[in-house]
Amino acid sequence: MGFVIFLGFISLLVTCYYGLKWKKSDERLKWTKKYVYSLGLTIILFLVSVFGSIASHDYEVKQSAALAISSSKRASYISSSKSVSSRSSSKKAARQKELDTEKLTLYPVSITSVKAFSGISSEDLVLSGTTNAPDGAIILVSYDTDQNLAEKVDDIGYAKVKNNKFKAAVADDLLDDLDGNKALAKNPTISLQVFAVQGYTQSDEDMDFTNNLNRELKKQNIARTKITLPDKVLKELHVKTASSSSSSSRSSSSTFNASEYSKNISWSQLIHNPDSYTNAQVCMSGKVTQRQVTDDDFVTLQVEVDDDPDHYIVLEYDHELEKKLSGTDTVVKGDNITVYGESVGNEERETIIGAKLTVAAIAPEKIVIN
Repeated sequence: MGFVIFLGFISLLVTCYYGLKWKKSDERLKWTKKYVYSLGLTIILFLVSVFGSIASHDYEVKQSAALAISSSKRASYISSSKSVSSRSSSKKAARQKELDTEKLTLYPVSITSVKAFSGISSEDLVLSGTTNAPDGAIILVSYDTDQNLAEKVDDIGYAKVKNNKFKAAVADDLLDDLDGNKALAKNPTISLQVFAVQGYTQSDEDMDFTNNLNRELKKQNIARTKITLPDKVLKELHVKTASSSSSSSRSSSSTFNASEYSKNISWSQLIHNPDSYTNAQVCMSGKVTQRQVTDDDFVTLQVEVDDDPDHYIVLEYDHELEKKLSGTDTVVKGDNITVYGESVGNEERETIIGAKLTVAAIAPEKIVIN
C-alpha cells in the first residue's frame, strides 16, 4: 500500500510538470494529452490507494475480531476445563468430608458357625452369627489390615443383617500371610475383627476402612474373635496339619462312627459354657418344633431337647445336604430326631410372643429320624 501511495505522489508531480508545460507552450495539444494521461493515472492510483486502505482496514478488523473470538473460545475452554476439574475435585472433597463426618453406630457380633463353602472362585470361609444390630446393618470383617474382607455368600456386595442374624463370606486367598501360612500349619486359628455397622456409606468396591470408621473402632474397642479355619480352607491355603489329615481320612471312610460323638455333654453345659464346648462332637435327641428355609436356601431346624419347652438346640445346613445328612429330602416339624454334630456356640432367638431365648447351635453331620 505504501508503494501505491509513492507512485501516486510521483504521478502527481508529473501531472504538475505537464500542467506547467501546457501553460507556457504553444503546442497545447501535445502537452494537453500528456497532462490528461498523467492526471488520469494520478486519479487511478489515488482511488487504488483509498480502496486498498479501506480493504486493509476491514481485513485487520476482521482478523482482530477472529483473534479475539479465538482467544475468547480458548479462554472459555480453559476456564471450562478448570471448572470441570474444580467441580470434580470439589465433589471428591465433599464426599470425603461426608465419609469423615457420617454418624456410625457399631455393634458387636457373636459367631455361631464357621464353615467352608465353595464360592465364586475358591473355597470361601463362611461366618454365621447373631447381633443386636438392626436389619440392613453392614457386616465387616478384617484380618491383619484395615480392610473389609467380607461380602455376601456366593455373591458380591456387603453382607447384611437380617432378623438379628447374618452370613458373611471371606475368600480364602484374602487370608494368606507374608510367611507362606507357616503359622497356620502349627495353629490353624486366626483372629478376625467381625462387627456390624449402621450408617456406613463407603462403596462396597472400596475395601479400605474410612478414617471415621477406624476412629470409631478404636473408640468402642470392638473385640477380635478367634476362629479355627475349616480343613477345606486350610487345604486351599496349602496348609497341612495333623487335624486335617485325620479329618480327611475320617471323611473318606464310608462308615459313620457314632462313637466319636459324646452323649454326655448336656444342653445346660453347652448353654452355660459355650467357649469350653466349641467344636465339641456331641449327640443329642429331641423333637423338631420349627423348620425354616431362608432365602439363601439354608435350612434351620429348632429342636426341643430334654422334653423341656425351654431347652432348644438349632441346626443349620445347606438344603442340598439334607438327604445326605438324614436320608430324606425333608425333615419336617414333629419329627423325633437324633443329631450328631459339632457345637458352634450359642445364639439368641425370639419366640412367637417376643421373648428372648438362648439356644445351643449345632452344625449337623448326621441326622437320624427315630
